[in-house]
Amino acid sequence: MQDNRGHLWIGTSGGGVCRFDGINFTKYSEKDGISGDIITSLSEDKQGNIWMTSTWGGVTKYNGRNFFKFK
Repeated sequence: MQDNRGHLWIGTSGGGVCRFDGINFTKYSEKDGISGDIITSLSEDKQGNIWMTSTWGGVTKYNGRNFFKFK
């Protein structure tokens, strides 16, 4: 998924989610605060929050600074 800032978000099957800013990849996992490492869906809302769903873990919202888990 590409967000409104041009970053690419890539969900993985066990490695969490990666964000590519055009130069660097940043990986986020359960240790960083996402709800699970098997990402099943990514989307962005009108406020620019990134939403992700994960197998066995629920839903995570990322506001650009912090992760919020919903189960």
